[in-house]
Amino acid sequence: MLKKLIAMVIILVFFTVSVLIVESNPGIQQSKIINDEFMLNFLGLFLGVSVAIVTFLFSSVDKIRESIIKAGFDGAAKKQTETTINNLIEELKQDSMAIFVFLVLFFGTILLKDIDVPYLKIAIWDKSSILSSIKLTLVFLTLFSIYDIISSTFLLMKVSHKLDITDD
Repeated sequence: MLKKLIAMVIILVFFTVSVLIVESNPGIQQSKIINDEFMLNFLGLFLGVSVAIVTFLFSSVDKIRESIIKAGFDGAAKKQTETTINNLIEELKQDSMAIFVFLVLFFGTILLKDIDVPYLKIAIWDKSSILSSIKLTLVFLTLFSIYDIISSTFLLMKVSHKLDITDD
């Protein structure tokens, strides 16, 4: 429950920042960073990178588990290390799935761009401002997910390094 609340707050903060950027800088709608072609390459590239990292780390997890057995960890230490590893792997999977969802949402913004939706006008916002804000939010969320993937990778490497030291 708390993780979902934190995720919603992060999304809301990024969306608010995106709206402020789009509203304070009308020229950003023609910017390359929210250009459809750039966004498609950006999201596709990072989805591929995240899947590659997860694939690479699954082989490392087996090595870490073997090191746990070799090091002769007792019940509590073994369980704590296993829990840490499982949590990191789950986080990596969630981040990769999030980037995939961002890619799907981006395709939705491409479709909405050329469709006349009469209800997609909120007070002072026009459709292009709303879509630009969503695209910029997707960029921020993707970067946040990549940051999380990199952090998790380094934590897994730290656990592996500690186990290598214990083996010696």
